[in-house]
Order: sequence, then structure tokens, then C-alpha cells
Amino acid sequence: AYPTPTMHPTRAPPEPTLAPVKPTLAPPLPQSLWPRMGLTHQRCPGTSSGDHVDNMTACQAEAEKLGHHFYSFKPDIAQVPIVEPRPGASLRGMCVTASDCSKPVPTEENWQIFEVPPPGHSYCFAFHQTNTGDQAVPWAVVKDLGWEDASKQFKALGAANKGIIIDMTTSIEQLRTVNEGFQWKDIVDIRKRCGIWNQTSLLPEQAVTCSGEGPDNHPVLQTQNMTEADYDDIVGRIGFAYSKLPQTCDTRTCPRGEFAGCALRMAGHDFMDYKDGTGGSDACSDMEAADNAGLAECLFSGETYGGLVITLADIYKWYCHRISLADFLVVAAEGVMNILRPPGAQAIDF
Repeated sequence: AYPTPTMHPTRAPPEPTLAPVKPTLAPPLPQSLWPRMGLTHQRCPGTSSGDHVDNMTACQAEAEKLGHHFYSFKPDIAQVPIVEPRPGASLRGMCVTASDCSKPVPTEENWQIFEVPPPGHSYCFAFHQTNTGDQAVPWAVVKDLGWEDASKQFKALGAANKGIIIDMTTSIEQLRTVNEGFQWKDIVDIRKRCGIWNQTSLLPEQAVTCSGEGPDNHPVLQTQNMTEADYDDIVGRIGFAYSKLPQTCDTRTCPRGEFAGCALRMAGHDFMDYKDGTGGSDACSDMEAADNAGLAECLFSGETYGGLVITLADIYKWYCHRISLADFLVVAAEGVMNILRPPGAQAIDF
């Protein structure tokens, strides 16, 4: 026998009412990018190789989400220094964030470090146009800006213009357009106009400011403590910088030779002013003396090749709270002497 058919179809039970799904919101994009910290080809220490992101803005957003004050960024393209024209612009690369970056490490890859601007600091933005022919154009200066306003004005500069941002609280230079137009006296003029430099003489120690916080952010005048490890580290950084420059020379430039000549000539001219028991290696060479022509630019402006900027002043930043500039220049020159020895020759034990 067959079951009696049901006259009306059985209705399926009602579907459960689902709770509305909240959309996952991406962290808000930063309005302005953080200032660059230190040298190129360095990153904050860590074991992570980084995450691939669309741009620096996304990397900074990740740092802010994690409460980190630093991020290291390495673009996919060979661009030095790293400059993102505006927040959100396309510049894909690797990103690593960090809560501490007190001991950045050098790397062969094009990493750079960016640091959250400290609260309460004010900035000075100096700029001028370079497309006005041979007419001398004074620097225009806007002082007492917040970081966001200063960085916005910096990004608004045209490709032919020069600009620089200096932290007025610490006297540290934060951003500079990279071109060969900056001269020693430009920097002196800018700092005077920003109201953070009142010296009347031009001494080598005035070419540098220290990395991070420190007494007036100026170098110590006498070495506090230098170990053999410090000596080796300075020599290593000098060698690393030398290795980043092109090996070839042409009728216009010879990058490695010019960098080596800068280190040797700077140290040599510094100790040659010894007279009547005073002077010697004291980082007090008169940068305006005719015999010292070019030394200020060599020390501060450095060598620029294909966007890569290498200066003795930038290398010294990492030691200037403990080691005097005079001692650093001697060690740098000794390092260069060993670099230039013929292949296979025994290193000089200084």
C-alpha cells in the first residue's frame, strides 16, 4: 500500500534572520607623511623581511594602527632618497614597523626609516625658486609650523625649486629636496633665517647635527668614550658608504676618488693648522679660508650621484654625542687609507 498523498505542500521552516554584518574599515590614511630619519640604506632592526604595501602612506597607517613610532620602507623601484609626492601616491614597496629604532642597521638594500614627529615641536620651512636665471634669490622662510603644514608646503614645491624643513626645537634637518644646488652657505643662511643659528664663524662642527636627542643637538667638543668597537664601526660605515658609490670615472666625475679625497683632505687640513702648541686636529678649520676652499661642501653637501647622497656629516651623526668631530675625521681618514691600499696588501694597524 502507498501512503495517502498530502493535499497541501509542507512549507519549509523560515530562514533564520542573520545579524547585519559590520563592514571592516581600513585604518584612516595619514594626512601627512612622517619625516625621514637618518641615512639612506638603513632600517630599524628586526627579523621580519616586511610586508608588501601599496605605498608609504599604507606603511605609515600600519605603524599608527600598531602604535609604533617608526617604519622602514623599501620601494620596488631604485629610488634614492624615497620621496612620495603626496599621501596615497603609488609607490609600492616593503614595509616594516617598529616601536624602537635606537640602533638602526645599515643594509645593501634601499631601505629608509621614517619617524613620527614628536609632539610640541615646531618646524621651519625654507624654500626658493631656482628657475629665475642668474639672479640671486634669497630664501623665503615660514617659521613655527606644525609638521603637517610644513610637509604639505614642502610637497607643493615644483621640481625646479629647492626646499628644506628644519625642526626648530632640536635644530635637526628633517627633509631636503635632493639636488646639487645646496651649498654650505645656503644652509648657514637658512638656519640664520629660521632663527636657530647665531654663530658668526664657519667651523666644521657647525656642518652637522646629531641624530636623535642630545645637548643642543650639536657634537661634543671632546670625545667622551671611544672603544675599539666604535673605531671599527666608523671604519665600517666609511667603507660601506664608499662601496655604494660608482666605481667608474669620466671626464666630469670620479665618485669614489672624490669621496676618498674629501675624507683625507678634511683630516689633513684640520691637523695642519698646528702652531705654537695649539691647533692640530680640533675640527676648527676656517671654512672660509682660501686654502680650505671646497672643504665645507665636501663635508656637508657630500657627493651626489644618481640621487644617492653620501656625506661625512651624515655618517658622523651616529657618533656625535660621544665622539668629537675631530676624532671622527681622523678615524675616517685612516679607514680610507686602508680602503685604498692595493689588493692583498696588509692593512695598516693605526
